[in-house]
Amino acid sequence: MPSRFQSYKSFFKQLTLAVVLLTTLPILMGAKKEYTVPVEGLDSALRKPHRIPIKRMFPDKPKFATLKKSPDRTYTMDRPKPLKRQTWWTIPKELKNKAFACQFNKQHVIVVDKEKGGALVAQWMIDQLNEREARNLPTTFGLATGSSPIPVYENLVKAFREQKFKTDNLSTINLDEYIGLEPGDSNSYKQFMRQHLIADLELTDDQFHIFDSQAQSENDPEIQRLQKLLTQNPRHFQLLGIGENGHIGFNEPDDTLSAETPTRIVKLTESTRKANAPYFGGDTTKVPTHARTLGPKDILHAERIVVLAWGEKKKAAIANSILGPIKPQVPASLLQKHLNVVWVMDAEAAATLFKQGGRVTREMARQFPTLFQTPEK
Repeated sequence: MPSRFQSYKSFFKQLTLAVVLLTTLPILMGAKKEYTVPVEGLDSALRKPHRIPIKRMFPDKPKFATLKKSPDRTYTMDRPKPLKRQTWWTIPKELKNKAFACQFNKQHVIVVDKEKGGALVAQWMIDQLNEREARNLPTTFGLATGSSPIPVYENLVKAFREQKFKTDNLSTINLDEYIGLEPGDSNSYKQFMRQHLIADLELTDDQFHIFDSQAQSENDPEIQRLQKLLTQNPRHFQLLGIGENGHIGFNEPDDTLSAETPTRIVKLTESTRKANAPYFGGDTTKVPTHARTLGPKDILHAERIVVLAWGEKKKAAIANSILGPIKPQVPASLLQKHLNVVWVMDAEAAATLFKQGGRVTREMARQFPTLFQTPEK
């Protein structure tokens, strides 16, 4: 016959087990989406949202969560979906000895020549498109203009002609467009995209989205239209180039620039207008002075970002963007805030980055002997 002590012990064991099950079961089943905790004991809790450590009994949560004040003097703790860094990109076997990959400042850098780099990025885009197509899901690509993405577009067109992917569920949104050009102007980015990609992929006007190159107005309807499209079509892949002054899109160096800067109308700097003058017959005066561009806030909302850079002229901007601090004078440095950025560049563009970053290894020197000297033993 069990003693009274053993009976009490058995009772408390069962009670403890029941409490644990009643507490954790709704959480494990996903029924409870938020938790409420008392205000008492939280410093400055009544003045601003407060971040507190989350107990170990909720292992599916990130380390911290934000508490929101409720009228009944309690805080509601959201269950945010934790962001994760993903190594979603791959380098095929045929490029194993022709591409050099490493990390700087938690950002992936791949050094490869321009032609092979274009084929590599195009394959990443095709893989993502086909993976989503297999699940009958729509895909949205954010696209860029200029000379940097042309190798990617050439490989996409080639693969489409070889029937390696379909575009039925694909839509695209372009980064930027000049203001003041006629709709059919050959120098507009709309015509550039039609010439290099859109027409060959047989995308309709409902699938291809870009700002209209019309005169600016005080309450710009084009900004509102693109904002609505961005909300309806979240980008799964964003392609970017980088300017010699570190601009992305037409986000020029500006003391007011930040990761929260929205899509807007911008004034182009003289350096950017000079860089684009060859497309206007070499005459800088013919290059528009203003443009519409996606802001850093919208650029950073893309699921994956790939930045392309080719040539020696980009080496300083590359090094400052990846190694330097985040600052508005180097717009591309804001990409450090994104968790899934891959920089694809040739050896000339990577020169300053690798020298300042102390990553000129023997492997790098062997692959690019004309650029780097073999480190001494």
